[in-house]
Amino acid sequence: MIEFFVIPKNAHTTLKAIEGPIQTWADGEVVCLRQPLERFWSACKTITPTLSPFGDFPWTDESCRNPPQNYDNTGTTPEAVIAAVKQRLINDDLTDHLQRQVDIIGDRKFNDVIKVETLNADVAALITKYNLKTIDVPNLTVSVTDWDTQAMSIINSDPYFAEYYAADQTLYDNPASLIRIPN
Repeated sequence: MIEFFVIPKNAHTTLKAIEGPIQTWADGEVVCLRQPLERFWSACKTITPTLSPFGDFPWTDESCRNPPQNYDNTGTTPEAVIAAVKQRLINDDLTDHLQRQVDIIGDRKFNDVIKVETLNADVAALITKYNLKTIDVPNLTVSVTDWDTQAMSIINSDPYFAEYYAADQTLYDNPASLIRIPN
């Protein structure tokens, strides 16, 4: 059975939703990586209550039903959000959304590596490789994109983030070390 290894902020909701419907007799474990600094910004949006598509933590059914449609009148800015979450990194006050992908993965090995940025094509390749049932890949968790360009400019210009997530970036750029060698 194909199983997707869960890394928060790496399309895990979508992957878990398709895990059952695509099953055949194929066997393997798949990890999905995400560009680290984009994953950080996505985590900023998730853990900042006024920006979160899930509302305030702990998330409730009601807060999940009423996600923000835009960031107008939130009383904050991308700079303030990033600074607050950066301080959490500095203080080692990490949620699983902020943990480095390499720390979540540890020394695990996988049959396949896919990426959030090429998710549809990568899932299609898995379907072909393992002769799985064809399925449309839904986008189940959609966050507001109002500040994405500005936020990524801030994050990319701050060397702290590049240093903090350097091991993730190395793994993302060359994931070959994650592949399980067949016996």
